[in-house]
Amino acid sequence: MTITLHYFGPPGRAEVTRLLLTLGGVQFEEKRYGFGSPEWLEFKKKTPFGQAPVIELDNGEMIAQTAAVEAYAATMGGLLPKDPLSLARVFEGVHLSHEIIEPFYNSMSIKDEAARLEKRKDLVKNYLPAHLKLISDYVNAKIQKTNAFLFGETPSYADLAFFNAMGMLASGIFDGVPSFKEIFADYPVLLTLHKRVGTSPAIKAFYAKETDDIRKNYRYD
Repeated sequence: MTITLHYFGPPGRAEVTRLLLTLGGVQFEEKRYGFGSPEWLEFKKKTPFGQAPVIELDNGEMIAQTAAVEAYAATMGGLLPKDPLSLARVFEGVHLSHEIIEPFYNSMSIKDEAARLEKRKDLVKNYLPAHLKLISDYVNAKIQKTNAFLFGETPSYADLAFFNAMGMLASGIFDGVPSFKEIFADYPVLLTLHKRVGTSPAIKAFYAKETDDIRKNYRYD
């Protein structure tokens, strides 16, 4: 079965899916569109909700909405626990990772540039510290037990979600947000987790081929 992932060039809301399929050893194809490009505008008409990411199967079926696309990729890659409680814990981590990045995605809807920059400045100053402390404590408690990743010796869906949220936040897409090192300097355990994911063999190999500047915080030499 052929799996085609449709999205734009940046990591955004498709990167975790890319990583899940890669880590799970699932063969897939990609179609990356330019924002507002004729190719995207044409394909957009065919999507269930006029949005991306979308996974298209070779029988023509499409899966839309980020959570559904990720769940499909994680299932296909055999990366979800069978035990209900363990599964819930993984999703708990995935959704916690969203607290890093979602307010910044939401800020993109602010049309006025000055107001958008002011909102992001406020988020960096007044939102991020408390949430990164909470997340840092969560991650620390997990990896103290495993001495590796959040739930064991290999990256989980949740590890990939944190990895992407951190990299995306400081990717340069959100103008007004400080550098990767500045944001996470006071949270060494988050940097440790990020590096462990980024240097795991399959993920490192994936980013060796992704040479764009927007993914500079995803790559480890």
